Amino acid sequence: MLNIYSADEAMKQIVERIATGWDDNLEQQLIEKSRQENILLHTPKDSTQRFKDHDTVHAWLAKGREVHWLLGPKRDLAGIIWYGPATPPHDIDTNGIVPETFAIRIYDGYVGKGLARPFMLQSLRILVDDRISQGKLMPFIWLETDIDNIPAVT
Repeated sequence: MLNIYSADEAMKQIVERIATGWDDNLEQQLIEKSRQENILLHTPKDSTQRFKDHDTVHAWLAKGREVHWLLGPKRDLAGIIWYGPATPPHDIDTNGIVPETFAIRIYDGYVGKGLARPFMLQSLRILVDDRISQGKLMPFIWLETDIDNIPAVT
């Protein structure tokens, strides 16, 4: 089941909604979009390890991932952000809070339109509001990326 949020003003000209939760149609789009050239170039693990097929997607989800979807005007998948438990690459004191990583993808047709930053900011607000409403601690979050993923590093 999806929870739907209107996209912030910074994105409304291009996308309409952000959703959290899971949807089989979006899963199929995710599998297909993980094979786009820009995704293969910067994050090849998406097509071979994370989103290769239904089974790999659900094995990936079983690791405790929380997915936020960026939806285009025809409910097409414009982007995705996920959060999940992970060990940071450096020894960082998180004061007993379980560290989480997040990753972001923007897909063809939506790349280069200035969506990544506002999507990330709205997604983080949704995450924080959700955690607060559940009485949970806000996690220590870090961006997971490969060192050769220049768009993410810069």
